[in-house]
Amino acid sequence: MSGTVRGQVVSPRRWAKSHDATILFACLPAASGVRDAPSAPEKRPECALWLSNYVSLCVGYPLRWTPPDETGWCPVEVTLRTVGRRLLLRPSTKLTLRINGILARAQRLTGVRVHLPAFPSNHGHKILSVRGDGDLSRFMQYVAGNIAREVQHFVPEWQGRVWGRRYRHSLLSNDEPTLVERFRYVLAQGCLKENLVESPLDWPGPTAVRALYDGSLLVRGEWVDRTALFRARENGQDVTEDDFTTSETLELSPLPCYEHWSAEQYHAWVREMIADIEHEGRVRRRTEGKRVLGVAKLLAADPLATPAPAKRTPAPLFLASCREDRREWRARYREVLRAFLEASRQLRECCVLDAEFPEFTFPPARRLRGPPVGARAGPAFAV
Repeated sequence: MSGTVRGQVVSPRRWAKSHDATILFACLPAASGVRDAPSAPEKRPECALWLSNYVSLCVGYPLRWTPPDETGWCPVEVTLRTVGRRLLLRPSTKLTLRINGILARAQRLTGVRVHLPAFPSNHGHKILSVRGDGDLSRFMQYVAGNIAREVQHFVPEWQGRVWGRRYRHSLLSNDEPTLVERFRYVLAQGCLKENLVESPLDWPGPTAVRALYDGSLLVRGEWVDRTALFRARENGQDVTEDDFTTSETLELSPLPCYEHWSAEQYHAWVREMIADIEHEGRVRRRTEGKRVLGVAKLLAADPLATPAPAKRTPAPLFLASCREDRREWRARYREVLRAFLEASRQLRECCVLDAEFPEFTFPPARRLRGPPVGARAGPAFAV
């Protein structure tokens, strides 16, 4: 569930700090999923109006909604964090090749356009362009699952889950200021805020900065067929991972706002942005009196270590440079959410199996149809 504070979609706890939470929860219907709601003497009309305008309070997670624009694509920024913010993605040559190979294979299987991936030691950022047919969920399912399996091999002392929660994505407005700002933010990972390296080119982990800098837009990676490797070892064959390792290549795509540029123009623009990030980092460190951590200490870090707590802010559902665009996106999202909740209610309460859900959304899974009451639960076997 979420509300809005200063134009951003936030959690109910944060919303309650600036609003009357008692009135809010008193006006929520029983089907909204709010438990132990405090009672109120009366339901105020203004709160009911607020609730009707912000129906997003009725869901626990934002909808997986990626509507394409007139070009047929939807630019998004995706974030995925490790459990407890541990350094499970500590850079290494092998792990970098494996993550690049997983991204390349996922791109080939789903058709997602990859503009810029970046994987610091405890989270990952990706700027993608997806279609509205669920390819973002398929892409992230493949990427998150296979990276978690590889991490288990490279960090054998860690036996728990790798990701703290499922991925979060923000829809990006298809305008130049928004796309350039988010591209620069992902490109500067590890360089500006974290002070880990002096330049984005110095990051030793999975990144596409070098491919962007040299203009090739190709990132080399490796893929290990662990299913075939497991079967071969089960049959008693003396094999290694190298026998089932193939080469994969991740192809980067220019930002949608610069697709009309030539390769030389895009290359020069990226090199200029990297130089600007390096200059800003030097000025900021000189002003604050700080130094970078360095590549050697990054490679020697304990993968089970937990960094110092950082300020956490809710990820916005939509990112746009224009306030009117943000209002339009929020209005569209509310309409889609209203239609989704109504169709879900028909399916859940009225058993309307052909309830019409909004376009580019995932209908809820149906329950397993069990045997009639009093019937045998299992199959009958002849004796």
